Amino acid sequence: MQKRQNLNVLIIGGGPAGMSCALWLKNYGLNPVIVEKDKNLGGLQAKSLASNTWLLGWQSVLGKDVAAIFSKHVAYERIQTMLSSQIISITKLSETEWQATLLRAEEGARPKNITLIVRAIVIATGTDFVGQKWIKSIPGAEKCKNLIHMGPASYMNPNSWFGDHPVIVGGGDNALECASILSRRGSHPILLVRSEHFRADQDSQGKFKDLVQTGLVDLHMETEITNISMQDDEKIKIETNNNQTILSDSILLMLGYSANSSATIEFFGNPRPVRDENNYFVVDGNCETSIPSVYAIGDVANPRHPCTATAVAMGTMAARHINNCRGK
Repeated sequence: MQKRQNLNVLIIGGGPAGMSCALWLKNYGLNPVIVEKDKNLGGLQAKSLASNTWLLGWQSVLGKDVAAIFSKHVAYERIQTMLSSQIISITKLSETEWQATLLRAEEGARPKNITLIVRAIVIATGTDFVGQKWIKSIPGAEKCKNLIHMGPASYMNPNSWFGDHPVIVGGGDNALECASILSRRGSHPILLVRSEHFRADQDSQGKFKDLVQTGLVDLHMETEITNISMQDDEKIKIETNNNQTILSDSILLMLGYSANSSATIEFFGNPRPVRDENNYFVVDGNCETSIPSVYAIGDVANPRHPCTATAVAMGTMAARHINNCRGK
């Protein structure tokens, strides 16, 4: 009797990349299983209040609503999804099969361990805003956490107000955009850039310098925060490496993104999937890692061009290659 072919594919992460991969695998007749640590699908896109003017055909839809529509499509296709769940272990059984054990702890259900035998593993864990390590490293920051905000999702909300003099930390596109938006809302932002150069593109720098020259934004280059303390009037006292003292209403950390790869890679023995110096997975043209049948898609494997469009595309590419390898 011919052995039944294993059609299961494990997808770790339920953002746009993971959902795209699952959809294509389902249409190919495979059985994708999405494991998502949060209680909803969507990843960082589910937190975005920005209009998707860069995503073709979605110009009037907010990022969070795009994520909701993607999630609805996954539900419509009845793709198996395990929310509030996490991987416990991954074991290689053969050249074509892996065993994955996960803890499923969905709301209203009793937590339980589930074991899956899969033909391929797709890592789609994305990235997260840099900031938590920064808060822990700056004396006094932990006591002011309620006035420290991280990532573009914070300032994208049109109803957000961060006081008359918010301090923005960072030198990339998000930092400059944050300062520009808050200045248009009536604030007088103070931007602190650690290095002597911006990381933002030239167009963004040109527009931002106009704001500085007209006095709408204060700019301090080669400046780092060394200490933070809360004042009696609910102001934050900020001390810097160049002996400046700044009183602010809030701090917005625009320090970029970090790859969510460390937790997943711990489940692999040796050799492990190769990562670059910034912990992003290194993949080939099919989104396959250095370990055969292990793929990485979306922002966790794409530090150069991270966005929803490329995440969806990488999910498609991995699914097509997994399907092409079915007979091997």
